[in-house]
Amino acid sequence: KEKSKGWEHNQFFLSGKLEALDAPGEWYLETTPSNTKILHFWSPTCAKPPQGSVEVKVRDYVLDVGADSSGIDIRGPLTIRGGSVRMAGCDSCAVSNIDILYPTYNREIPEMFSQNRGGKPQFANKTGLIGTHLRVSNVTFSYSNNNGIELVGDHNIIENCLVRYTDWLGTLTYVPLSVKGNNVTLTRCTVHDFGNAGITAQIPNTPPSAPGEPDPVPKPMNGRRLEVSYTHIYRGGLVGKDTAALYTGGWKSAGLHWHHNWVHDATEKCVRADDQ
Repeated sequence: KEKSKGWEHNQFFLSGKLEALDAPGEWYLETTPSNTKILHFWSPTCAKPPQGSVEVKVRDYVLDVGADSSGIDIRGPLTIRGGSVRMAGCDSCAVSNIDILYPTYNREIPEMFSQNRGGKPQFANKTGLIGTHLRVSNVTFSYSNNNGIELVGDHNIIENCLVRYTDWLGTLTYVPLSVKGNNVTLTRCTVHDFGNAGITAQIPNTPPSAPGEPDPVPKPMNGRRLEVSYTHIYRGGLVGKDTAALYTGGWKSAGLHWHHNWVHDATEKCVRADDQ
């Protein structure tokens, strides 16, 4: 146990070991000395899977909208399996009536491990929707062991969405539902069964004058608004420590409006505005 940083009470797990394959639904990909690949798979029913019934994720994004796009409307009913949606910079675009299953996966946390090992920063794939005047509605997002949905930009709306079974690694690096921007509305969404925080909200602020310096007071203060309302958040903080189901912090929280939210059954804090 690591006792020098005060986190020895946290939870840990071992991965990537054939000896740990001991329950239905688990798998392990073995590389032999002759570089042969062998997949060890314990089916959920404990029976031999029918021919062609085992599916493997082979792509990161099924729908990928490039930068400087506008007026794109992705409208279902549509089911996406084993991939996700990305908008790299879109104005007045919309996503609605989509069911996204098993969108992203990563065994480790590359954002942390790549830097700790002295390598080039790496990032896990995410369902990132970046732009202005975006509208995301009636989207169901399930079974991502890392990122959920991230909405970035001003004058955006996300409504009537369900995000569940995300962030199995229990890190604040991966948030089930994250909104960043000004004049943003997040309403009537449900988020449940996640490892650390459930919803995070922030309005970007002027960066500090130098590395290590505190964030300055937002200027202007007037006109800042990000609303989180009528959301249902529950069964959170299932893996990590120092967690909160609905979370923000610092000057990025100036201008947030949280109201009529039902937050319950979190292992630690339900609501937190962290200003340490």
